Amino acid sequence: MLQTTPVSHSSWRVRRVGDRLVELVLTPPLCLADVAATVAAIGIEIRRIAPTPVVFAADIRTLLVMPPDVAEQFLAMLRANSPAVERTAVLIAADRGVMALQVERLIHSGGHATRRTLDTPREAVAWLHQVTPDAMLLGPRWGTN
Repeated sequence: MLQTTPVSHSSWRVRRVGDRLVELVLTPPLCLADVAATVAAIGIEIRRIAPTPVVFAADIRTLLVMPPDVAEQFLAMLRANSPAVERTAVLIAADRGVMALQVERLIHSGGHATRRTLDTPREAVAWLHQVTPDAMLLGPRWGTN
């Protein structure tokens, strides 16, 4: 099983876990330059995994809200990468209502029925494990070893 060295910055990290799972972790503060770098890192992993569909695990629990320009860039990424993505779990904090609503809007606008927001790591891992055993390799942040 392949695991790439994480590509990261102080507010984001992208890493491949197993054969076709890509983990994205976002933390504040998140600016437009971070989004561009994150999208580039995700694109590299998608190309490495191609032609096999990619599965994403995104942890955004620490974000309070995305600035409008950041949200629009993520929406553009969601739309552009849809054909290459089989399933996505976006882990949100249950107590962050504004952020949850914003992410739900982004997911819905992205037009991909197999993207979901979930508010516990256990739910996210279970959702991803339905399509790839790599979900069990995500590590302690996700409640796996």
